[in-house]
Amino acid sequence: MPQCVVESPLRHIQELPRPGAVSWENVPASTRELCEDAVAKIRIRIRNRRLYLHPFFRSYDK
Repeated sequence: MPQCVVESPLRHIQELPRPGAVSWENVPASTRELCEDAVAKIRIRIRNRRLYLHPFFRSYDK
C-alpha cells in the first residue's frame, strides 16, 4: 500500500461548498488558531508514531 498513488479531485470539485460547513473566512480568529494548533499536534503525533513501534517488535527479532 505505501506505493499507492492517490489522485486528487479536480480543482472545481475541491472548491465546492460542503453541506453544513462554515466558510473558513467567517470563523473567529480564536477558533481558527485553536483548530490550527490541534492539526499541528496531530501532525507531530503522526510523525512520531513510528518511534513507539520498535519496542513491540523487538521480541520477535530473537
